[in-house]
Amino acid sequence: EPHNTLQHVVKVMAADSSAVSAAQVLDETAEKVRFFSIDGSHLAEATYRDMKLAHASLADGGIVVIDDYFAEGFPGVSEGVQRFFSEQDVLCSTSHAEPIRPF
Repeated sequence: EPHNTLQHVVKVMAADSSAVSAAQVLDETAEKVRFFSIDGSHLAEATYRDMKLAHASLADGGIVVIDDYFAEGFPGVSEGVQRFFSEQDVLCSTSHAEPIRPF
């Protein structure tokens, strides 16, 4: 079977970010992540934690997708993301990782 099939390129890891470390994500994927989707708790603290996990796991130039950012019923999503961006400079200086840039 060829190694360039989708199953060899895409690794889905559905997990609670409070129970997963960046080391576990990198161990599971064998390399930095190029695409990280956040669709979880909808609470500010959980979304902030998801963003920190994404940041620590993401390859330079990787993409983070955040579900329900603009959903009126889930203000915690945007609150957690904004908290992450307000603290990102400190996180980057301690981890030497590239910052995540919104677009």
